[in-house]
Amino acid sequence: MEPSLPASEYASSRGLNVVQGFYDGKMAERLGTFDVVHLDHVLEHIPNPIQFLEWIRSSLAPGGLLFLTVPNDFNPFQKTLAETCGYRPWWVIPNHHINYFDFDTLPALLERHGFEVVAKETSFPMELFLLMGINYVDEPRLGRECHERRKRLETTLNKAGYSDVRRKLLRSFAQNGLGRDVVVYARRV
Repeated sequence: MEPSLPASEYASSRGLNVVQGFYDGKMAERLGTFDVVHLDHVLEHIPNPIQFLEWIRSSLAPGGLLFLTVPNDFNPFQKTLAETCGYRPWWVIPNHHINYFDFDTLPALLERHGFEVVAKETSFPMELFLLMGINYVDEPRLGRECHERRKRLETTLNKAGYSDVRRKLLRSFAQNGLGRDVVVYARRV
């Protein structure tokens, strides 16, 4: 499911089965039920996230899994950067992100609407680079370098057989409200 015509055409050209359009109640009925739904950076853009989650729930088979990722904006690292280091709140994009969630609010929303949260994770807290003095906000070139360093850290741990350590590290960040993204695995109840 992809609302962007160019993105859906590209995905289709790569051999993927893509339905182009916006997901709503009619689309939910048309597509039927699934065992897994994956929403990657979607919910922060949706005008009515409660209605959207109800459509998603109706599309999941009983016991089906929802994998949901949203930005972890206004997290303690970002607040520290803004309040202590003078960074402008670069994560606030009013025309782009209309909802903000964190590790408390997103699971609470899901649980109020028929889901059981089974795990919470995050992605690497890129703001650590900013806290260490690498200003990728004002210098995008540095952002690419930081991203490469993050990838090197994670792939090196995986190659060394420590993917469990990487996952535990990211889960510990999540337990403390840190990390670039809020990642939630939930089951339809």
